[in-house]
Amino acid sequence: LGHYNIISHGDRNRHVDVSYTSENIEESTKIKHLQSNVINGLVSLADYNDLITRMFNLYGANSFNRSSSVVLNVSGKEILIRKFVLETTIEKGKIVINDTTQESTDNFIYEGDLYAFPVDEELTFDDFNTVKLVRLGETENIFSFPEDFNFKEVVVFSGPEVRRRIIPKYYNRDKSDFDKSKRFTHSADVTRYWSQKLITENVMTGKHWQEVCKAFDMCSNYNLPFTTYNGLKSVARNPILIVKFVIAMWINEYKDVLSQDIDRFEQEMVIALHWIPSKVWSKCMEELLQTIPQQLQPMIMGKMQNLVELIKDLFSSTVSTDIATEFTSYLISDRLEPGKNFLTPEINNFKMKIHGISDLNHDLPLIKFQLQGSYYPRQDMLLSYRVMIESAMCAAENTCSVENCTNLFSYECKEHARIANFYRKYFKETYSEIFFRTVKIISNNKK
Repeated sequence: LGHYNIISHGDRNRHVDVSYTSENIEESTKIKHLQSNVINGLVSLADYNDLITRMFNLYGANSFNRSSSVVLNVSGKEILIRKFVLETTIEKGKIVINDTTQESTDNFIYEGDLYAFPVDEELTFDDFNTVKLVRLGETENIFSFPEDFNFKEVVVFSGPEVRRRIIPKYYNRDKSDFDKSKRFTHSADVTRYWSQKLITENVMTGKHWQEVCKAFDMCSNYNLPFTTYNGLKSVARNPILIVKFVIAMWINEYKDVLSQDIDRFEQEMVIALHWIPSKVWSKCMEELLQTIPQQLQPMIMGKMQNLVELIKDLFSSTVSTDIATEFTSYLISDRLEPGKNFLTPEINNFKMKIHGISDLNHDLPLIKFQLQGSYYPRQDMLLSYRVMIESAMCAAENTCSVENCTNLFSYECKEHARIANFYRKYFKETYSEIFFRTVKIISNNKK
């Protein structure tokens, strides 16, 4: 955003309107709008970054859906904002970059480097690295692969410093470009393949676990969507694989990059570590201890506290630091002090902390959470208050494996998950307090 400027002068009462557009949204009239005063003078688009990021977090970046954009409207002038804008295709094994955002592109020259990493099925771990493509001419938007690059299946992408980046894209160098349907089918097939491999492999020694950890590191370093790599998508669809992924990142010494980018990973994948059932955490930890070779047990056991510290750090990043230590201890030991139902004054105090950008919280997302338990006295309140409060309680029901709860990891409940993540991000302290108190209530009721 820092590369683009807006010049605006005039009436001080003018507003900038930020909304969203996508062919996936059937009722455009229900799309939320965020408004703020126009900043006069020559200003960077980055000055509106908070509004733009908030809208992306509400509806998702959807980097691979060409119809999805944040819409910034200043005095009737619309600006469509995407994180990745340029298209590519493959011709005779070479990558061609196209600009489809302008009517006239005769003078278009791609500025920056182009990279790729191989994704062949029989790839060795040592071969799983990024390579820089070779530009055929300074005035050409055509790139070839290095002569010693012998892999057929690749993902092509821009460097992180590029001002206008290509949409990351899979290619088979021996075939023509896939259409949308074939690309979707191929992605689904590969994601299922990864799920099968990760479920059956030993998290300590499995080749695919090593590769998926390295892929996370690549996506982080090159600022790519984590959904670029199908192995990471398979991880995010299964709570057991998410926990094993955390363990694998620790074993393979990627814990720093995981801590650094865990919040982005949760947002893009529409998941959260704290939703994972406590019994899944304990089961995966037990499996880890059982699979450690006898000769390595003294060394691994001596480092287990480092794994616990990593888990605590991840919760410190994604939920409140106030609950991270105690919540981590609960997941490891299954011991927790009992909690009592919320009282009306406590709920009123929470409501005072839930403020959107607009009057009456019209900008906050709404959805109905069907709770299985009763944790607070029912009362009349703004619907946004109830959604915020019950999103945290729903998360707690997932953590505690409450029967028939709204499964935030299921595809059918993805919108519930996205909205829960939104409130977790923008009302972190309040959300975390409600979440962990509800975990204690449910835990106490089970005894």
